[in-house]
Parts: sequence; C-alpha cells; structure tokens
Amino acid sequence: MWPSLAVALPTFLIGIWVNICVALLVVMFHATRLDRWTVLVFVALMSISYLFYIIGGQHGGEDLVGMCAAVQNMTYCLLSMGRP
Repeated sequence: MWPSLAVALPTFLIGIWVNICVALLVVMFHATRLDRWTVLVFVALMSISYLFYIIGGQHGGEDLVGMCAAVQNMTYCLLSMGRP
C-alpha cells in the first residue's frame, strides 16, 4: 500500500495544483478567444480515454499521426457546426 501511495499522492497534489493554476489563468481571459480555445482543447482531451494514452505510450506513439488527423477532423466538425 505505501509504495503506491508514495506515487499516487504527489501525482494527485501536483495535478490539483496545475489544474487550479490553469483555471485561474483561463478565468483572467474570460470571454476571449483564448477562453474558447482552452475549453475546446480541454473538452477534447477529456473525451479521450486514459486507456488510449496507455496503449499509445506502449507503442511509442506510432499511431500519433492517425490521432492528429482524427483531432483535426473533430475540430473541423465542431467549428463548422456553428456556421449557417
């Protein structure tokens, strides 16, 4: 139990600290393009499963080109939805 806690606790605390700092930075630029883009990027990153990151890391990023194309297509679809 202790070795896993020794790994998990610092990761959790650093993650919380980074999340709060980014949130405060985004709040400073509320209702700007930076705000919209950060929301778009973070929602896209949250929609990707952690299992995908694990599998991608084990393969050395070989599927990174396919993932970049998928993200570009998804971004294009999301941005074109608001146009008449």
